[in-house]
Amino acid sequence: MNNPSKWLAGTLLATLLASQAQAAFVLNGTRFIYHGDQNSVNATVRNDSKLTYGGQVWVANATPQAEQTHFIPTPTFFKLGAGQSQVVRILGVQTDELPQDRETLTLLNVQEIPPAPKNPGNAISIAVNTQVKLIYRPQALHSGRKNAADRLRLSPGANGLTIDNPTPYYLAITALRQGEQRLRLSAASDKAMATLAPFSKTVLDERIPLKGLSVETLDDYGAVRSRPAEGQP
Repeated sequence: MNNPSKWLAGTLLATLLASQAQAAFVLNGTRFIYHGDQNSVNATVRNDSKLTYGGQVWVANATPQAEQTHFIPTPTFFKLGAGQSQVVRILGVQTDELPQDRETLTLLNVQEIPPAPKNPGNAISIAVNTQVKLIYRPQALHSGRKNAADRLRLSPGANGLTIDNPTPYYLAITALRQGEQRLRLSAASDKAMATLAPFSKTVLDERIPLKGLSVETLDDYGAVRSRPAEGQP
């Protein structure tokens, strides 16, 4: 019969190692924009670890019901030594079939393939998958993205704070602040604010007054922009 104390110790050790695991791969962006007049967009993967890792790359639809993705990365498999980088080229396939009146969201996945441990019985290999947004932006929408976040409409209600995105762009709110204090929201609210789909509304769990409220959003380059919630259209 197995020793329960040894099993528990092994489980705790595995949990601790998993919590301390850090990604070996780092991407050169938190989001990538594929413009409608482009043939491809590049992402760079860097290996920040001291070991050689394999890598696998693919693009997935943000909505499971979508039949196919319109983007193919190349190479799909590669190997990186310590400190090395790999440029991944993402090609568009029949992107004219995508909606042209709004952006389309897909997900770029970069999966680490860790080296085999030297002592398999005493080591745990943890593979980390990095997933970032890959957004297709039709050519007709190139010029309107800069101030799109200023068009977000926030309105308090009995069921919570409603956020309305009337724009054709995917927008992301990183934080809400009352004065200098960042508001602590539920995980569901944080997730909802992170991806505000075009022409959509979302209602947060929290009832938040607009007075003194500011909104922090991300631009195309991952930089944070802040503006007051009151007095906006």
